[in-house]
Amino acid sequence: MVRLAESQPVSRPAVSQHLKLLVEAGLVSVRAEGTRRFYEIRREGLTDLRQYVEGFWADTLDAFAAHAQKQKETNMLPPVIKTVYIPITSEQAFRVFTNELALWWPLDKHSCAAMAGETSQALDADLSTGGEIWETDHEGRRILWGTFTEFTPSSKLRINWHINRPADDATEISVEFTPNDDETEVTLTHSGWEVFGVQADAMREGYNNGWVHVFEERFKSACK
Repeated sequence: MVRLAESQPVSRPAVSQHLKLLVEAGLVSVRAEGTRRFYEIRREGLTDLRQYVEGFWADTLDAFAAHAQKQKETNMLPPVIKTVYIPITSEQAFRVFTNELALWWPLDKHSCAAMAGETSQALDADLSTGGEIWETDHEGRRILWGTFTEFTPSSKLRINWHINRPADDATEISVEFTPNDDETEVTLTHSGWEVFGVQADAMREGYNNGWVHVFEERFKSACK
């Protein structure tokens, strides 16, 4: 113990106290030879310590993951929701939204070409689950807008939406067509703004305003 104390920046009584605690914890063994005491690390004790630390970190990381998920859910921006009521059947409304997409979508204001002050040549889509929506811009380039992840005629659409962005940065658009007496209730829900990071609020606000013209005005007018 004397030799241990000589190499430490603390007093001999402090070293003695620490060794006593290590012995009591089973991490160190001690044997006496005359007036001398010899201390030795117990491998079994270190195994127990390692198992304890591993269990501690497993519980801690699980708690951290749960807290992070809760924070993520708390910080999630609400979806943009737009609803229109159209005096036609759900079958007709669904057909207008899909088959006639290129006719009512305002490419002069809401397209990649429009961002450059130009007008796109075409907008086309493969109308099926897994089908893609493409813009052909003013220079003839094909730009992927999104993919139908659900395509249930007369009932529901779901789209991974990522105009001119990587597919991993997609938001989600769902459109539901619900018969209601002599009209159809069509509800568009746009969510997943967190993919935009610090721009999430601005992007949500931009789409919130954009869907007023695109969905509430142009689509509804096309259904008449």
